[in-house]
Formats: sequence, structure tokens, C-alpha cells
Amino acid sequence: MKITRIEAIPVRVPRPQAFKSSLGTHRNSENAVVLVHTDEGLTGLGEASSVWDRRGLGESEVINGLLSAQLVGLDPRRIRDIADRMDQLLHRSYPAKAGIEMALYDLVGKASGLPVYQLLGGMVREKVPLSPSLSMGDPADIAAQARHLIGQGYRTLKAKIGRDIDADIAALTAVRAEIGREIILRVDANMGWQTEEAADHIRALEEFDLELVEQPVQRDDLDGMRSIREAVGVPIMADESVWTSADALACVKADAADIFNIYVAEAGGLTLSLIHI
Repeated sequence: MKITRIEAIPVRVPRPQAFKSSLGTHRNSENAVVLVHTDEGLTGLGEASSVWDRRGLGESEVINGLLSAQLVGLDPRRIRDIADRMDQLLHRSYPAKAGIEMALYDLVGKASGLPVYQLLGGMVREKVPLSPSLSMGDPADIAAQARHLIGQGYRTLKAKIGRDIDADIAALTAVRAEIGREIILRVDANMGWQTEEAADHIRALEEFDLELVEQPVQRDDLDGMRSIREAVGVPIMADESVWTSADALACVKADAADIFNIYVAEAGGLTLSLIHI
């Protein structure tokens, strides 16, 4: 089997409501659908997903240009080899690489008649807990979001915070009043705080029985992350700080986090996500 063509189609899907975080306001999801065609008539489907860099349109340009031209003619079953080639060709554009890799796994699954989880070693659990995010906004609106999600069966929620501590306290007060103490609540500052203020802000939020605080400061400020971690009683999760395996190792060496939040798209695919672990 050989790859005959790779194409990426940018898509923009309006959100039902605008989503707000410390990173800004997102009214649309802008990703790319990736198709890998073969000489045996099979087509693999993937998705290049990211709120960073060039989003769907930019990742599509990378796939349709540089990556597609270099990968046509290769055996799509040699996923690790292709992943290594993409890394040699391109330093970043991790979501583009992840979208192609996803389509390759889809292809191999179709060719073998097996679900991809079997290709990855088999099922180890029947289900996994999910933690949908609560958009910033009026406290009553955030509480309504929480009520809706709990009604759908979710038992872990993540509130977006990090712009204003008074607003954060008001939001979490409303959320806890709505969902009680049995629901797990975590928060994500999305790098919204200055290092010198972050520990004080987190201590002010500890009364809300938080599972963890995600990415309180800028991604490269590992010394700041360590100092915050040492000063608070809530576990610190690194997200934007761990795009690559080198990032993960740097966080470990710096004692900068208790937990890693690894996104397959940001890591460059399943293969590189596993290397992080």
C-alpha cells in the first residue's frame, strides 16, 4: 500500500456560544479535516486541531504543501517512520503532524479490520472521565453552564479563570453553590497570572476545594511554576508548558508541576504523546 495523495480541508464551525478564557474569546472552532488517500482505494481520516498558531487554515497550508509533497509514495503502515520524517521536515506545526498521524492510524485500522485501540495494545478500560470547561462570564451564567453539564452526567468540571481574582472568586462561589462539594472542580488560568501574584491568588481559591490549578503562569516560566507549587496546597498542572518531550523533561527537572495535561494535537500525535509519558 502506498500514499497517493494527502489533503487537508480547513473548517470553521461556529460555537453555540462564544467561549471565553484568559487566552481571549473564541466564537468558532477552526480546525482541519485531513485525508490520506492510497493506491488501494482506502482513505484515512484525521483532524488537525489547535487554538494556537495558524489554526485550521495554517495547518492545512503546511499539510497541503510541504508535508504532502514529501510523504506521497510512502507506505502508510510505517507510522513511526513517517512521524520521524515529519519531525525532520518541520520543527513545529504539531497539530498538522498529529492530523496526518491520526489519518494513518485510521488507514491501518481499516486495512486490518481492527479498531485503532487494538493496534495500540488493546482496551484497558471501558470508559474515561471527562472534564468539560466552563467559559468565563457572569457568575450566574457560569453556574448555569455547570448545571447543564452536571445534568448531562459529567462529574468533573474545569472553570476558566485568571483575569481578575475578584471575578474568579465570584464565579467559583456561584459554581460551588450550584454543584455542591461532591462534584470535582478544577481551574485553568491559561497563563493569565503574573508570577508574583499567582500563589496569593491560588491560596484565595483553596476554599473551593479545587482538585488542581492548571498553568497559572507563562509556559516558559518554570522557575515561577516551581515557586508557586512550593507555596500552595493545591496540585499544579502544566499544560502549555508541555508540548514536547523536551518540555516535559524540563518541567520534571525544574520540579515545576505535579501533573501534566498532554494534548495529542499539541504533542504532534499519539506517538509523541506516549514519549511524553
